[in-house]
Parts: sequence; C-alpha cells; structure tokens
Amino acid sequence: MINLRDSFLATLCNYFTSFFLITSVLITPAMGETWKYEKKSTNEIKSFGDIQLTLTTDAIRNQTFPEFTLKIHSKDTLQAQYRNIAYDDVFASADNTVFVGLSNDGLPGTAIVVFDNRGNLRLELKHRFTNFIYCNLSGFRDRVWYDSENPNFEFVFDPSGKNLQDMFINDCNGKRISLFTLIDNSYRKSLITQKKEAPVNHGGHKKKPVE
Repeated sequence: MINLRDSFLATLCNYFTSFFLITSVLITPAMGETWKYEKKSTNEIKSFGDIQLTLTTDAIRNQTFPEFTLKIHSKDTLQAQYRNIAYDDVFASADNTVFVGLSNDGLPGTAIVVFDNRGNLRLELKHRFTNFIYCNLSGFRDRVWYDSENPNFEFVFDPSGKNLQDMFINDCNGKRISLFTLIDNSYRKSLITQKKEAPVNHGGHKKKPVE
C-alpha cells in the first residue's frame, strides 16, 4: 500500500478533507454566465485493474446544478460513494492504489481529489480555497489551471517504490508544477484567511450583555 509522502502530508490531507468537506456555501450562477445540462443522468466509467470508478452526473431534477456522485468499486464490491465530487481527468498509480482527479470546472467545485483503492478519501481541494494561477477564470464555471490536453501526469516515489514523494503535471501555461507544492500553498493561504477572519478575544474576557 502506497503511503502519502510523510506525516506532514498526512496531516495536510486530514485538514483539507475535514475543512473542505464540511465547509459549504450557497452557490448561484454569476451574472451573465448561464449553462444547461441535458435533462438526463449519465455515467462515466473508468477501470484500472480491479478498480472501477463511476462518475454520475444527474441533471434530471436540476439542469443547472446537477447531482454529482463518485462510486468506487473493487472487484464489483462498492468501496465508497461520495456526492458533490467530480473530475475532468483521473490518474492512477502504477499499482492502482492511489487515484488523483483533477478539474478545470467550477462545478461542483473540485480542483483536486485524492483517494485510494479502498475508497478512502485522502484529500479534496475546492477551487474556492486554492492558491492557483488560472489561465481562464469566469464568474463561475471556468477554472482552467492545468493543461487538460497534455497533462503528462507523473507520480514520483522514493527509491523503495512504496512512498509517494510528489506528483507533477503541466499547468495551463505549459509549465511543470508540483501538486504537493500547490496543495501546501493553498493550505497556507487558507490558514492566513482563517486567521484574518477569526474573532479577536482581548484578554480572554467575554463582553457582558447589556441589561
């Protein structure tokens, strides 16, 4: 089983998973930007050895904001199911134990998602929390940050081949970038944002209500 690089990344992944899955906002189409899915449910199925990934887009009830569902099967046994996660491209490690999904779409908001062959969600990074350089950024849908035509995704392992050290991809400007660095920068940005938004408690005393 491939481990995420080290305890730092494991902690980082735990933080992102809890923070970005729990945090949600009411979203509406930006002014002047409209779209409409066909009124149907579609399945995009990809197989990697014994692992089958099924990404469902269900626009029967809502053609603007369809329901997205990711199902992870291993030898026909359902390992996990997640809602509101989607990707444009998905990549698997050589032994099909680590999977990385990437998206240039603001709907449903997934930028990077990492999960394993047992269905464990290791990380989900939403576009609204990233620190990416976007080549195309619209009011809502366009979130182009990597080269989807030529991603050239690469897993990098230590000499033992057991520990994942980094992942690389071509960004939308054709530059080779580290996903670990992108994730780390986004994590640091979110900490700064939280610190700025955190209420200040001077001296640890609570203000008494006015009677």
